[in-house]
Amino acid sequence: MILRRPLISFFLVLLVLAGCDNVVEPVSSDRPESVAIYGLLDMRTDRQMVRLEALRSTILEQPGGLDSITVRSIAEGSGTFQTWTRLDSTDGVGNPVTLFEADFTPQAGTTYRVDVLRGETVLSQARTTIPPQPQIAFGPIGGDEFSLAQTLYLSGVNGAPEQARVTYTVVDIDATLPVPIPVSYGRLADGPVSDLNFDITYGSDRFVVMNQLRRDIDEVGVRFRGVTLSFDLPSPEWTDVEARNVTGGLGFFASVGRYSYTWILDDQTVSTMGWINAQ
Repeated sequence: MILRRPLISFFLVLLVLAGCDNVVEPVSSDRPESVAIYGLLDMRTDRQMVRLEALRSTILEQPGGLDSITVRSIAEGSGTFQTWTRLDSTDGVGNPVTLFEADFTPQAGTTYRVDVLRGETVLSQARTTIPPQPQIAFGPIGGDEFSLAQTLYLSGVNGAPEQARVTYTVVDIDATLPVPIPVSYGRLADGPVSDLNFDITYGSDRFVVMNQLRRDIDEVGVRFRGVTLSFDLPSPEWTDVEARNVTGGLGFFASVGRYSYTWILDDQTVSTMGWINAQ
């Protein structure tokens, strides 16, 4: 049986980073002084954040302070160097927490190392690789106005895509501005997979779109501008309970990729959906 650690939503991650109760400090026997690192690198935002906790080497000892701690990150391969900014805050019950943040968007397929230092001495390190973007291929489109569908094939997934959505961009009847309307496809796989395929159900998706426009399904005049698939892809640390990528300390450090694909629908498909092709 494969044990899975579910992907934590963004607001729950913030609770991990800024809302934990620090009454009992964790213990580490790795080094006389070490630091716990909690956080993730997220392609969905241009601001990254980690939370640090000082560790004790034994139960009886007091944890070291974080007053002179600094944090840096390095994109392995390119060597791009980033210095993080300290942000002292409190959790939900008023306990102090130490956060570090940096303004950058992680890049697909890149391995990042985060170093926690005191002076020039590295106390703890964490490493994660942003999942590479999967390759996509398209099967033929078939079906009538209700069953119209197309199979999409993703290869090189090496994970479980989350929060998948197909966004239809349309211009309403008598309107001038395009409106993006997402249709949720949820989780595309129950667990990590190398490759997968699934159907885009155009025939049923159009009901969602027309409902959002407050139109009857058979009303004519909606102009179709485009369709995009997007999803989040968590790194292996989310699903591999044996993964240990923090050295010189404890904690949890992972990453999330966000990927999107846009393609063109032929005139016949758009017409079958009851729309005017305006791609």
